Amino acid sequence: MRERPKARREDLIVQEVGEELLIYDQRRHRAFCLNPMAALVWRRANGRRTIAALSRAVERVFRVPEGETLVRLAVNRLARARLLENWPLFLNDPHSPSRREAMRQLGRWGLSASLALLLPTVKAILAPTAAQVATCVTAIDCSRRPPGQCGRFPNRCCDTPGWICQIDPDLPRPRCACLPPFGP
Repeated sequence: MRERPKARREDLIVQEVGEELLIYDQRRHRAFCLNPMAALVWRRANGRRTIAALSRAVERVFRVPEGETLVRLAVNRLARARLLENWPLFLNDPHSPSRREAMRQLGRWGLSASLALLLPTVKAILAPTAAQVATCVTAIDCSRRPPGQCGRFPNRCCDTPGWICQIDPDLPRPRCACLPPFGP
């Protein structure tokens, strides 16, 4: 069987930021940041292109002598993040190199200075849920908290947009209060 990764498109919010690609998975409430190498593979993985075809695209765009190692690593990382429709096929791919093996391969090509840019990266980003974003604490409830718990969730103050519940350094005894970020 010829391997044909297919990028998931449903229930995703995709935004380009510079050369990186931010993807928010609405199904799993997770956000990911793809570097240029991983983004290229994800964009071109349409279910019709094989690993070999994706490798040729990587070789052409990033000017590397042999792109299969990088593509297999990218596909494995995308599968782990569940950003491929057919992710189970690629999760435990015996042909997928480890990050260390991919670095060795790049070193053999004399590309050691470009390692960080060429290795495909899919980073998970913490994203608050809608309930967390919409939740806040009143100034009175903030002032009733014990000092060690000022910053616990929710710590955004309802009464004054942008202020947070934190220890007030101007009081003689430590107490929680709604203050602008980084102190009064």
